[in-house]
Amino acid sequence: MEWNQLSENDERRFVSKSLRIIHVLEILQKLGRASPKEIQEKVALRMSKEAGDASFMRTIYRDLKELTDQGRLKAYYFSPDGAPLDSVDEDSLKNVRIEYGIAAPGAEDNISGGNLLESAGVNFITSKEMRPLWKARHIHSEFDLEKHFTILIQESTRLTLALQTSLEDIPCRIIIGRNSEPFLDRATCLKTIKESHGLRASYLFSDNPSISRFVPGQKLGHCLISVDRNGKIGLQDLGSTSGTSFGSIAPENLKEVWRKSNSDMTAPAQSPTLPTELVKVSHVETKLAASTCLLKLGTLNVILAVSN
Repeated sequence: MEWNQLSENDERRFVSKSLRIIHVLEILQKLGRASPKEIQEKVALRMSKEAGDASFMRTIYRDLKELTDQGRLKAYYFSPDGAPLDSVDEDSLKNVRIEYGIAAPGAEDNISGGNLLESAGVNFITSKEMRPLWKARHIHSEFDLEKHFTILIQESTRLTLALQTSLEDIPCRIIIGRNSEPFLDRATCLKTIKESHGLRASYLFSDNPSISRFVPGQKLGHCLISVDRNGKIGLQDLGSTSGTSFGSIAPENLKEVWRKSNSDMTAPAQSPTLPTELVKVSHVETKLAASTCLLKLGTLNVILAVSN
């Protein structure tokens, strides 16, 4: 059933559940762990519900079980005297105290070095088939990018991060956008990108406020980057608010361009190493002649490099 085919009651239930889930996750993010009763009371307060409502309590229990089954929450079990239990069976649940907490992302959900990206306000989401093919690392004095497709990002500490895949593992596609929800729903992202661009596509989320948002069922994000089997870069704007522009740069000037692009982009023509003109792209894919380019998305600067 499509969204516009939902009845008014169905629509209210759908929205109500979405709000409950957000409240549950926000509450546990703040508290760390909490019992179902504590969670229900705080959600009820936020949603102006009666805290002692048995029906609402059952609804919250179902939400907690569903979030746990999805791997977004972790359930912790304790005996009546407070001793932690490794596991329980269904028959003994009545005598067990349960607390819930946000599940830490498992290594299987992230690429190598994914924690470095997250520290920079960036999330990279790709299929389990593609995760072993990508890595993130800090770039220090040398830009050793040979035989890789690289996306360069700068974190708040001014250290440069490189998101890379080997040229042997292209083609690939990356959608850049900003997450529109308080918590990133990886399952929804993966389902959306698989349906729109296939298994070799990935999402790169930045918390930069000038980047257009990913809105499930409505908007894919800010722009789409593609690299074909020959290493040619394609660029397409996805209807962003602040626009997508690029400028070609010489590979030998890469390090200098990166330093200046994050400090002196107000007057790019003053430096021979910086692009003298940025070209705006449309919703129609533009194939770039250069293998290295500066990409400007709103106020965010990144560099794309295909290094043979």
